[in-house]
Amino acid sequence: MQERQKVPALVLYDLDHTLLDASEAYTSSLRESLAQNFPRKDFTKVQLGNSEHSGRNALTNLSEIASEHINPRIFEDKRDRVMRTWVENYCKSIENGGKITAMPGAHKLLDVTENENCINLVVSSTPKTAIEAGLRKLGMQKRFAAVYGGENGKQKIENVREVLRQWLERKDPANIVIIGDSPVEARVAKELLIRHIGVATGLHSVEDLRKESKTSPVFENLSDTKAVMKEILGHERPQVRLAPNAIKVTRRKRT
Repeated sequence: MQERQKVPALVLYDLDHTLLDASEAYTSSLRESLAQNFPRKDFTKVQLGNSEHSGRNALTNLSEIASEHINPRIFEDKRDRVMRTWVENYCKSIENGGKITAMPGAHKLLDVTENENCINLVVSSTPKTAIEAGLRKLGMQKRFAAVYGGENGKQKIENVREVLRQWLERKDPANIVIIGDSPVEARVAKELLIRHIGVATGLHSVEDLRKESKTSPVFENLSDTKAVMKEILGHERPQVRLAPNAIKVTRRKRT
C-alpha cells in the first residue's frame, strides 16, 4: 500500500528579533544615513527599538523617526535616498563585522526543518537586500526557498498574500504558519486565516503576544525545537485550497 504523501508545511518567518538581531547595526547605519543626507543636523540620539515600530514597514518607520528631527516636507524630498543609503550602510556594516547574532534556537530549528517536509520562507518588512545580507552573514541564506522584503513601502500582509497567490498557482495544498515576535504577525494570520506562532524574543512579551492572539502558541524563544516543530507540523488539514480565488473567498466568508 502506497504511503500517503505528507502535506508540506509552508513556514513564513519574520526576520528581525525572530531569526536574528542586528539592532546595533541598523541604528548606527540609520544615524549615518541621516547625517549623510542632512549634514547640519545632529542624529546621535536617533534610536530604533520602539515597540510601535516592531513588525512595520521600514520605510514607514523611517519617515516617523525622521519627523522627530527634520521637517517632514524637507525630509520627503530625500526620503528614498535616505532609505537607500540606510540599506547600503547596513550591508557594509554587516560585511565589515557589525554586530549581528542569531536568535536562540533559530539555527537548530532551521536544521530540523531541513529534515522535515517544510518549505521555509522569510516574509519581512525589511528591504530584501538587507535581509539577504543578514542571512548570508549568519549562514542561513540557503535554508530559505525565497525571501520577501519590504521594498517601496510594501507591508508584511501584502507579502504574505503574494506567497499565498504563488502557492495557489502550484495547485498544491499546504499547511501554512507564520512565525514572528510582534503582534503584526498575529494580525496577518487573523486576516488571512492562517496559523500563527508567537516568539517573545523581540520587544513584546509573551503576555503581549497572547493578548493579540489568545489561541496561538507563544514561546519565550525558539530553543524548544521539539515543541515548535510540533506546532509547525501538528495540523494535517491543508489551509490552502486549489481554487484560484481561494484567498478572496476565504476573506469574504468572514464578513
